[in-house]
Amino acid sequence: MKVRNHCPNKKLLVIHLVLLVGLLNHCKSELSFHRKGIVEKQNNNKNLQTDLQSVLDEVVKETKVSGVQLSIKFENEDAINLQSGSADVKRKVRLTQSHVMSWGSVTKMFCSTLILKLIEKENVKPDSITIYKMDSPIFRNQIVLQLNQLLSHRSGIQNYMQYIPGLVKSFYYKYHWKSDDLIKIASKGKLLFEPGSNFSYSNTNFVMLGRIAEKIMDKPLNELFREQFFKPYNLQNIYFPPFDSVPVTNAVFGVDKNFIPVPGKYVHKPNHKGWSSFANAAGAIAGTSADMVKFMDLLVSNEIINHKLLDKMTIFEKALVRDVPEQREYGLGLQKILIDDEEYWGHIGSYIGFSGILIYSPKYKYSIALSCNYSIFQTSSIIKEIQKE
Repeated sequence: MKVRNHCPNKKLLVIHLVLLVGLLNHCKSELSFHRKGIVEKQNNNKNLQTDLQSVLDEVVKETKVSGVQLSIKFENEDAINLQSGSADVKRKVRLTQSHVMSWGSVTKMFCSTLILKLIEKENVKPDSITIYKMDSPIFRNQIVLQLNQLLSHRSGIQNYMQYIPGLVKSFYYKYHWKSDDLIKIASKGKLLFEPGSNFSYSNTNFVMLGRIAEKIMDKPLNELFREQFFKPYNLQNIYFPPFDSVPVTNAVFGVDKNFIPVPGKYVHKPNHKGWSSFANAAGAIAGTSADMVKFMDLLVSNEIINHKLLDKMTIFEKALVRDVPEQREYGLGLQKILIDDEEYWGHIGSYIGFSGILIYSPKYKYSIALSCNYSIFQTSSIIKEIQKE
């Protein structure tokens, strides 16, 4: 891989990777001893991959994470794809790049990009919208919302994930939540504030956006994702469960010790409809790190939406979240994240048994996708929402 002048020093990139891994698994102390040795090396591409691989191997060795996938993509260059560990709890199945992880709230990037594509094609206007008359107290009261308020978590609508019975039902492997049912849960509560006047992270916003897209296009969301993203951009290893089933040979078991209030650990089985349908358009996307980093690279290269819409997507407003100090601002389905004083755009995501982060450095023009099959407390704002239960 040829490194362009605008790319960061590779030693700096390794440092950032270590910090990102630390962000995911809160084991910065365990990893800190790697930094000095790595930084002192003069890396070419081969050495860079070797050093990154050693970091991943150490994460698996020294932490409770069973497996980790990593992809790094420099602008106009081939991606570096690495992995370490196993795809199962017993650590008998070696993790590969074809194995599919769940990415949690990274799904919001896909949902927001879909809405922006509909705006680009003039299927919907962005300024204001009286939500499409769904059977819900929110809509019967004719609350007028802007799409931007949903995309930026400034609608004031409550988070359906705070509904304890919903979490209980989601334990059932074959239980299938409908998006309208999730919206109804949130609509039972009053608005937290006047739409547009404040910020409050709510997964309901993106379930509503997914439903709006379905009503506009008269197609289910998984078909829209496939038509707009997966098929045209050859993202063959990204899925939207429970509507898409991950092939058994690509499936990964996840381990949770923080989401689910049960003794010991909870093992998340692949293609669990209860949890994926509960996450819905706010957090159900599953895929390989290679395809996820490809999506990010295409997005910031204006291949998926035009530069005017990308500019709107990256108009960030202050959006501090106590348990996610790395998030400083929020755009349209994008977090602005600061790690070691470096600015990134993207999203942190957590899911039952999984953690992931998909980000882009606007300064150095590279993207990173990092995921593991272990859900970690305080990895992202979605964890805080579920921990409240």
